[in-house]
Amino acid sequence: MRRLATATTAMGVAVALALTGISGAVAADRPSGADQTADLISEVAPDQGAVVQGQIGSDTVSAQVGDTRTAVPLDPAGAITVTSTGSDAAGAGSLQVRLPAQVDAREGQIADDGTVVFASKSSGGADAAVQTLGDGSVRIQTVTKDASGPTAFTYEFGDDVTPVVNDDGSVDLLQSLVGGGAAQVGHVEPAWAKDADGASLPTRYTVQGNLLTQTVTTNRETAYPVVADPKIGIGLHVYVYLNKLEIQAMATAAGGILAAGTSVGCAYLGTKFKTFKIGPWIGYVCGVVGINKLFSFLKALPSRSASAYQSSCYEYRIPAQGQGWKPVSYSNCQTYANSFKW
Repeated sequence: MRRLATATTAMGVAVALALTGISGAVAADRPSGADQTADLISEVAPDQGAVVQGQIGSDTVSAQVGDTRTAVPLDPAGAITVTSTGSDAAGAGSLQVRLPAQVDAREGQIADDGTVVFASKSSGGADAAVQTLGDGSVRIQTVTKDASGPTAFTYEFGDDVTPVVNDDGSVDLLQSLVGGGAAQVGHVEPAWAKDADGASLPTRYTVQGNLLTQTVTTNRETAYPVVADPKIGIGLHVYVYLNKLEIQAMATAAGGILAAGTSVGCAYLGTKFKTFKIGPWIGYVCGVVGINKLFSFLKALPSRSASAYQSSCYEYRIPAQGQGWKPVSYSNCQTYANSFKW
């Protein structure tokens, strides 16, 4: 891989939004700075799909890819938004993330391929670049210009979103549900980083509250620019946590609801479960994932008999994946005394 005349370091974060940022040296006989940055990304980044050219508004670049809509503000202080517009995502299909706090950038410029580039205000700072990809994710990359630049970049999500690092290095973006449980509204793929020679560099994520930080470890042998690009994408899943008494009560009520069919609507379900004091919870979950996925959840309720449950607390993922009801720590559930007090 060729080196740029001016040393640059690049790092990025991706989440079922995918985020990335970059900077490059500008010469009079070369393409614009935005195009140079886009060219750098295409050289060092893994093939994660084509960059989508969005619709350019007065202050935002927006794109629609399938059921996903992205909006990238040209103001570097604005929030990048990824929204799932599918019918099953009503109520919890939106995710916001901001450019790293370490990036003090000018207004975004648009490269020919659709990349939105935010150039640093200072010669030694870090640039950022944002791309919407063909799978609906948003990729944010960061680029520092030499070894004196930042090697850690912090991304801020909404106050109601909690990043959780998985064993494989990926990150789930979770949103608490009314009455318990959590909705996974986004996912960040495992972090990666490479220098200008194509050598992989150690990198990892850490979490503090709603902040996700990617740190890249460099050394004397590191060739700049260094590009680090996790990928963030939106993905709607709901995690339900119920104790065995709550499962038993819901299983008892589920029979009548399933007999009515999916045509009854979410409002009816909230009314039907009112007797069990979980109407608001059921109505909310139904609105989030859609009635078809909720019915799949009701059909998976194991038994009306409390004796069938050996654990005190269970987790269930909507839509289902792998194991159905999974025993988890009782700290995830409400106490028996507080059951049905949603």
